[in-house]
Amino acid sequence: MLPGFKTCRSKSGGKMRHFKLVLFVFSIFNLFFIHEAHAYINAGSGSYFIQIIIAVILGGIFALKLLWGKIKAIFKIFFKRK
Repeated sequence: MLPGFKTCRSKSGGKMRHFKLVLFVFSIFNLFFIHEAHAYINAGSGSYFIQIIIAVILGGIFALKLLWGKIKAIFKIFFKRK
């Protein structure tokens, strides 16, 4: 069963579950099979995408810094010297 798709216990007999599944499949289909988009990308969009990439990289480094002690402890357990 897909996450977020719970069986519906109402009188509709699972129609809501079927609707959610159809909506999910349709959304994935639209996401991957769009042939052309009539859209305009302005000059600020490139700057925004660069900001997102930098934020993801710095966020990952910060998360690694916060969890570094736990990561070292796990490796010490697996690679203990005898």
